[in-house]
Amino acid sequence: MTGIGVASATPAEDFSELSAGDAGDGVFLQEDPDNESDNETDGSLDDQADNETDDADDEDIADNDTEDSVNQTTATNVIVADQASNGSSIVVSSVDLPEGGFVTVYNTTMASPLGNSSFINGSQEIVNVTFDQPLTQNQTLAVLAFNDTNGNQQFDLGTDEVYVSGGQLAAATAMVNVTGQNATNATNATNATNATNATNATNATNATNATNATNATNATNATNATNATNATNAMLANQSASANLSMVNQTSNGTSVMVNSANLSQGGFVAVYNTTLASPLGNSSFVNGSQQNVSVTLDQSLTQNQTLAAIAFNDTNGNQQFDLGTDRIYVSDEQPVTATATVNVTSQNTTNASVVG
Repeated sequence: MTGIGVASATPAEDFSELSAGDAGDGVFLQEDPDNESDNETDGSLDDQADNETDDADDEDIADNDTEDSVNQTTATNVIVADQASNGSSIVVSSVDLPEGGFVTVYNTTMASPLGNSSFINGSQEIVNVTFDQPLTQNQTLAVLAFNDTNGNQQFDLGTDEVYVSGGQLAAATAMVNVTGQNATNATNATNATNATNATNATNATNATNATNATNATNATNATNATNATNATNAMLANQSASANLSMVNQTSNGTSVMVNSANLSQGGFVAVYNTTLASPLGNSSFVNGSQQNVSVTLDQSLTQNQTLAAIAFNDTNGNQQFDLGTDRIYVSDEQPVTATATVNVTSQNTTNASVVG
């Protein structure tokens, strides 16, 4: 798991006391027997005070680490199964959010949430998420776990931050088959059959024409069904393709970040987000397969240290340009292909040092 590293201070040099005869050039230090016990007492008190100060500093550092990495150090689990739906909602089998929060559902473009759960206080089974707009076709959805960052028990896009587990976003994916659309098609087919029967009863010629029309309709439906199947297969092929990302903690001047390696078997892009996932901060140029040291220039410079997430996208429309809302994420082992890292902004650190000085 990618954690937040804490740089330890370099210990100061240890200067030992000089005893009589240790100093050169004829300079000697005379020991005072009367002061020896006082010096030892003073020394022990000084050591004790130094140790207490060091301990307090260590506690402060540990406290800061805990505050900065709360979403990254807690165990989080999201389980969702492939399922049928009438298109209005999805059922998450179980979720474990140690700090509380929400599950939020996206399609595989990650453009914007389709819907989110109500507040979950810890662990819960059978979490229903209603969509803002009903689904109209079968598709893979991504379910991500978010912390209630501002503590108001309402999901706030752009404020609440995603949980991180094992150096990746806490997420799961599932295929959702929309049964409501199928039911509508079946009703239309029944109505068409009834209309054809009525025509047959009225006029044989009209019945023949209706049959021809029905055949043409069936051919059209078959073509549409084939196109839909091809689209689904393309989506599945995209998600089953091999992909992985590697990203480590790093320093940056705030204008860009480095992804150590990207392996995108069908080509694509690496998009970088902050942990609210509200919108990409920037994206790489087209990555044709495997590439080391992928630099991502950010649309706006970072002004503070923070955790960033890299997400692997396929070039879905094949134009070698990243298109938010069209290009779809890679999925591996039923999880979005992601990586996270803490980015320390050197310019911000320099500014802080100048202010302190």
